[in-house]
Amino acid sequence: MKHFLAYIFLFLFLLNSFCGFGQERLFKDISQFDSVSANPKLFYFHFEGCPPCKKMDGQVLSNRKIQSYLQESFDLYSVYNFGEYENKIRKRYGSRTNPEFIVLDSMNVVNHRFAGYHNSVEFLKQLGFAFSSESLSELERKFAKKEKSLFFFRQYMLTKEAIRHVDSSLALEYLDFLLLQPMSDQIIKDVAHYGYLGGEIWIEYGASTSGQVDSSYSNTPCNPGKTIQEIEASIDTLEEIISTIMNDQSLTDDQRQNFTEFYRNCLNRVQMMWVEVMLKDGRYQELRDEYSTDSLSDDGILSIYSSYLYENKLDSAEIFLLSQSNTSNQLDDFITIQQVNLDRIQNLGTYTASDSVLSVVETIALTRHPYSGYAKSLYFWLTEEIISTELPTGVIEEDAFPRSSESEEYGSEITVSPNPFKDHLFIKYPHQTSGDLMIVDMVGNVLLNRSIEGDIELNTSNWSSGLYILLVSSNDEILFQDKFVLNR
Repeated sequence: MKHFLAYIFLFLFLLNSFCGFGQERLFKDISQFDSVSANPKLFYFHFEGCPPCKKMDGQVLSNRKIQSYLQESFDLYSVYNFGEYENKIRKRYGSRTNPEFIVLDSMNVVNHRFAGYHNSVEFLKQLGFAFSSESLSELERKFAKKEKSLFFFRQYMLTKEAIRHVDSSLALEYLDFLLLQPMSDQIIKDVAHYGYLGGEIWIEYGASTSGQVDSSYSNTPCNPGKTIQEIEASIDTLEEIISTIMNDQSLTDDQRQNFTEFYRNCLNRVQMMWVEVMLKDGRYQELRDEYSTDSLSDDGILSIYSSYLYENKLDSAEIFLLSQSNTSNQLDDFITIQQVNLDRIQNLGTYTASDSVLSVVETIALTRHPYSGYAKSLYFWLTEEIISTELPTGVIEEDAFPRSSESEEYGSEITVSPNPFKDHLFIKYPHQTSGDLMIVDMVGNVLLNRSIEGDIELNTSNWSSGLYILLVSSNDEILFQDKFVLNR
């Protein structure tokens, strides 16, 4: 038996020696960073439970030849997980995804960066770019000098997108550039892709390592200033651009649709900014006057209804809702929920929902549309019971956090309330073993990544309004996941 164990230990030792198990000894912890060293540095950003990180560790960084190359060429540092010091490093170098590799030159200036899983060939190729004309720093320099050939601009966009450093302003600039080029299948694909990216995934970033938003990306039509005048000027600009494209007879119908998609998404976003500022400034009647009462869109109905609530004119709000006709099924649900809510508000202290009302609210809460969150919140207020629906698997990237159907019963004991929420979010975690809590917004930014042991209350007073995804996991198994809406 002793001989058998000795052989096992010898085998593991040799396997570890010859196969290069683990990258912990290859990369020093970032806390040991030597800023005086004249060698180039390679930072590796990763965290526990990250599938593509594990793939990099097991298939690339464990390769003996790659390990030798890295040790000969760089000072190697690991930025692992989301501790206080690690988060400072992530912010300082603008790291927003995992795995991510950042190459610093001998003066500790960022020279190149790339993100996501790369096989051995791709990984070495990216490292080769670091000190070539294809490094990110070199591309940034050329871009700043207005080098804008189609080949260069496309290469620049692909490089920036790979590290999630494409914001709406850069996407808009690239789209404007593409519209001036002769049409081709590739350009049409790029327009469709970056139109969606710029209009739906609002990624703001700073080109500097301070983590601040670069001033050159401020005050564009898709990202105007916060005054009514600036917002209205952006609305006029976007409407003019859309009109110009739609009236261009040289374009096909499909091309018009593709080219305007980005600008329409921008316009919707900026119009909602206008509503928010008008409500904040107390200009309720002006807001209502801007909408045509003959053919109101869903957004228009919600905006007018919100103005009555902000003005505390509950009777007017109810009359307005009852006057709506020919609305969508989704908006009918919203109106039904708000009628119950108005009745509750007007009878605080004495209101009791009937069984039929509770049944209606519960039915709407279980639907799959944007207004079901209102019903969930109302149902919780009326009954103190939480209605939790499963997060659609398509919301999260396939490689990020795979669902486990075996954990659904286990996860049902975890509850999060209320939904929608405002300044606080309560998480009930009844399990004896600790888990991992992660909250991300719809852009993919990680707002919170920590362990969880027992019930907790999160202060969300500094969060922005929007949709958030909350995940609780343990040993790479998801115990709970759902969407939550923050309404200010």
